[in-house]
Amino acid sequence: MAAKGSATAKSRDDIRDRIIDTALRLIAEKKWAETKVEDVIREAGVSEADFYAEFDGLLSVVIAASRRVNAAMMDAKAEFDPDDSPRDKLFALIMARFDAAEPWRKAIGELNRAAPRDPVLAAAAGQMLTQTAALALEAAGIDTRGPLGFARTNAFMVGVLWPAARAWIRDDTPDRSKTMAELDRCLARAEMLANWFGPLAGANGEATAEAATKEEPGSRSDGTASPAGGVS
Repeated sequence: MAAKGSATAKSRDDIRDRIIDTALRLIAEKKWAETKVEDVIREAGVSEADFYAEFDGLLSVVIAASRRVNAAMMDAKAEFDPDDSPRDKLFALIMARFDAAEPWRKAIGELNRAAPRDPVLAAAAGQMLTQTAALALEAAGIDTRGPLGFARTNAFMVGVLWPAARAWIRDDTPDRSKTMAELDRCLARAEMLANWFGPLAGANGEATAEAATKEEPGSRSDGTASPAGGVS
C-alpha cells in the first residue's frame, strides 16, 4: 500500500509539473488573454479531472509556477558561505530564481505585458512579487516582521527585485551579464540607502525589538503598492 501511495503521489506531481510547463509554454506562444484552460488540458495530455484536481484555473497555474521557482531560489541557501554578506546572499538567491525560471522567461515577459490590462492578474502578480521579496530577505537573514520589515520587503521589491526582473526579461546576453549587472547595481544602491544591512539588523539579520516597532515620523505602516505586472 505504501509503495502504491508513493507511486500515486509521484504521478500527481508529474501531472502537476506537466500542466505548469504546458501552460507557461502556451502563454508564451498564444499570449495570456488567448490561452484557455482547455488548451492546456489538450496540450498537456491530461483529463479535465486531472487539471481541476490540482488547479482552480489558469491563474492558479501561474501562481504554482512562481512557487516552484521560489523553492529553487530557497535551495540556493545550501551554497551560502559563512562569510557571505546579506548582499551576497540576496544576489545568489535572486540569480538562482532567474535560472530556475529561464525556461519560462518569454511567458513571464508576456504576463508582465498583460498584467496592466488584467486587474486580477496584476493583483496576483503583486502578491507573488511580495512573497518572493519576503522569502529572499528572510533567507538572507534580514528580518521582515512588523512595520519595519514590511517596509524592507516593499523597498526590496520595488527597488531591487522588480528592476532586476525587467532586466532579466530583456537580457539577450548568453551569460545573463546584463541581469547580473542590474541586480548588483540595485543591491549596491539599496545597501547605501536603506538600513537593511546597517544598525537596524543584528548579526543574524534580526531587528531589535525597539527598531522593529519604531516608525519614522510621517511614515505609513501600510507600505506601498506593488508595481503593476510584477510577475517574475
